[in-house]
Amino acid sequence: AVDPRNVPEPELPGGFRCVSLSELTPEDVYDVMCETALDEPTPVPNDSIAFSEFVREWHDPVFDVESSTAVVEGGKVVAFAFMKSAGARGQHGFTGCARAYRGRGLATAAKRAALRAAAAQGITRVTTSNAEENAAMRAINRRLGFEPVGEHVIMSRDL
Repeated sequence: AVDPRNVPEPELPGGFRCVSLSELTPEDVYDVMCETALDEPTPVPNDSIAFSEFVREWHDPVFDVESSTAVVEGGKVVAFAFMKSAGARGQHGFTGCARAYRGRGLATAAKRAALRAAAAQGITRVTTSNAEENAAMRAINRRLGFEPVGEHVIMSRDL
């Protein structure tokens, strides 16, 4: 968990900017979300996310399109950070960056912008969870000030 009021402003290389997802459509974000989902460590591969399912989640009342953020170059979404919120608490969801744009701090910038936007809406605590093997995102979260608050264990079995 982290207090988003303590997260620094995003830093972006020239030619990139952060925008709220409220300025975009699901179509703008879907392709980069699908690409990055392929690299997320999960027990079940994220290789067939239906557009209709993504749109349903986009319109879920707790999905915070105001705080959720995309990094764009020109008009193309290249990184994103999703937020959910309820009252003074938020949950940081999926963050990703297109493979061709990795290593430039764009996912970190998207996450910083989303957390700062959540803080501007009065959210004072944001939680997140990461797979143990997702070293890159765990490092980003440590740099942003996330502190461990417990373990989230996912168990699965073949039926």
